[in-house]
Amino acid sequence: STQFKIDEIQNAAITFINQLKQSDRVTVISFDEKIKVLTPPTNDRNVLRNAIRQISFGGGTSLYQAVSYTINQQLRNVPGRKAIVLFTDGVDTTSQGAGYY
Repeated sequence: STQFKIDEIQNAAITFINQLKQSDRVTVISFDEKIKVLTPPTNDRNVLRNAIRQISFGGGTSLYQAVSYTINQQLRNVPGRKAIVLFTDGVDTTSQGAGYY
């Protein structure tokens, strides 16, 4: 449902990372019907921008599954403050085993 907005979404994500502190680390995770970890936690803005530009769309949206995976697998052992910034239209069509919180 967001395939026609990919450029806007990518530009918004890049604008966001460009405004972070240099010490802030970011992991880029994309999701459609599958969840893809595109970068480990890094503060290398070039790596993050390249990962964001690689994101493409598939045939579904596993929104709840992606959020659950990020919280329970990616952020679980990260010390300190954490945040999830989600670029989506909010419509989940393909999550399995996860619901909204």
